[in-house]
Amino acid sequence: METWRDAVLASDNKRVFIQGSLALLTAAPTRDHALAVIAQFSTLITGFTSDRDFIDMLRVSEVALHRGRIQAADVPGLQTQIAEEFPAGDVTMNREIVRLMTYLQASSVLPRAMQYLKSDAPPEEKLHLALHLRFVNDGWQAGQKLELIDYLQTAKANEGGGSYEHYIINVLRDVGRSLSPEESRNVLARGDLWPDAAVGALYRLPKELDIATLADLRVLDARLGDEWNEDYEPLKVGLVAVLARSGDEHSMSYLREIWDRAPERRHTVAMGLAQQPEGENWSFLVRSLPVLEGAAAREVLSRLATVDEAPEDPELYRQVILRGLELKEGGAAQAITLLEHWTGEPHDDSETWDVAIERWQVWFADRYPDHPAAELPVAAEGTKWQFDELLEHLASDDGSTGSTDGGEQVFAKAQCAKCHRFGDRGESMGPDLTTVSRRFTKREILESIVFPSHVISDQYAAKTVVTADGIVHSGIISQTPTGEVLVLKSDGTKVTIPSDDVDEITPSKTSAMPSALLDTLTLEEISDLFAYLGVIPKQSVARRP
Repeated sequence: METWRDAVLASDNKRVFIQGSLALLTAAPTRDHALAVIAQFSTLITGFTSDRDFIDMLRVSEVALHRGRIQAADVPGLQTQIAEEFPAGDVTMNREIVRLMTYLQASSVLPRAMQYLKSDAPPEEKLHLALHLRFVNDGWQAGQKLELIDYLQTAKANEGGGSYEHYIINVLRDVGRSLSPEESRNVLARGDLWPDAAVGALYRLPKELDIATLADLRVLDARLGDEWNEDYEPLKVGLVAVLARSGDEHSMSYLREIWDRAPERRHTVAMGLAQQPEGENWSFLVRSLPVLEGAAAREVLSRLATVDEAPEDPELYRQVILRGLELKEGGAAQAITLLEHWTGEPHDDSETWDVAIERWQVWFADRYPDHPAAELPVAAEGTKWQFDELLEHLASDDGSTGSTDGGEQVFAKAQCAKCHRFGDRGESMGPDLTTVSRRFTKREILESIVFPSHVISDQYAAKTVVTADGIVHSGIISQTPTGEVLVLKSDGTKVTIPSDDVDEITPSKTSAMPSALLDTLTLEEISDLFAYLGVIPKQSVARRP
């Protein structure tokens, strides 16, 4: 090797240098050899070089930097040389220059790079540059990173491959994480325009935030709105986390406001409120139990067990048991601990989670015999639509919007109007559904339709009326102005019974609302119904035939 190494490193023949250097870096990739190759490369590019040779020498220098583990600080002269070559007229050459200048942290190129992003260069070349610029750590002038974010946010809307958009989103978040505190505030101020970079900017905020910054974050969250928006959801989750971390009363109060007005955000907000489970937050957390899943359920169950307070409502104990059944070995222990905390009844540590939960189910049945059993709902045999199937449909692109006009017809077709009022339509024997979308999550509403007997409001609990003649009527009971007993049955019919003919009225564990109401509907009709109720967005255009 010694017989040809020195000749290669001293040669002014570009092809000899290129091929010989690759051989040298393959046979003996030492630091000294790598530095020698880079030194000769720096000399050769000062004279005339063909595009082909220049591109190949750029690639040889990349091999040398990699194989010799050479850092940018080791070759400051090369950093300047490469920066001066940008932008080149040849696309392939430009790509190699961008890779090299990024590795070498050639920040002197940044002003020209920003101009390049505004030029009429091919979109894919500008994107190639932008994706590399995020790795340049220092030398950024005021406003340049905001220009990069603005470019990437616009590029995100361009057509690309299946993962193109998600790749740009990750780059924007990386840029957001590299911002200064002042730049982070500027990006957050435009969070509705730059939501992906704003997610990264949240990471740059100090742990202790001043009053003004917290107020700005609340304003931003309000500006993003409570409706589902795929672009905004990660930022909204991040804002809730930052506001919850702050722990100030204004932020906690704001999170409680979100909980009240936006049911679909309760899962995330409950995680935030759980950071301070005492006081006003406690009642919001226990009311969140029906909508919690996974990590959020474990967190809230654990936090509630630290508060010296227990509920009186039997349904809350039932919901804790249900969460334990759902979480199984992934969180049943937290549910059991909370039940022990609330009741003061000890637990046998030798019990497995399933045995312990079954014991609590028996406890609940003994303590509250008139309440629905603490069991997960099961679809009736022969049911057309499964709960999980419908929930997935309502979250899909095809099923997440519907026609309110079609939904109004479905409201009548499914016999909802016989018992429920929506706006100025329907009867008022059952719960009024006019504001149902502002009180319950989509999951809760669907569950109440598919499994009507799973959770029954005390106000609308069904009862069984036995007449003096031994005739039995079951349904929702009310009283007429003349004192007669009115029974609204599950099929929507009404039976009036003179009070003197009533022998006995007993509670029923079965809802007056019939099950399988959705079995007569198509998936499209179900989406229309949920759009009519305001649970999912209405379609902005008519469906195609």
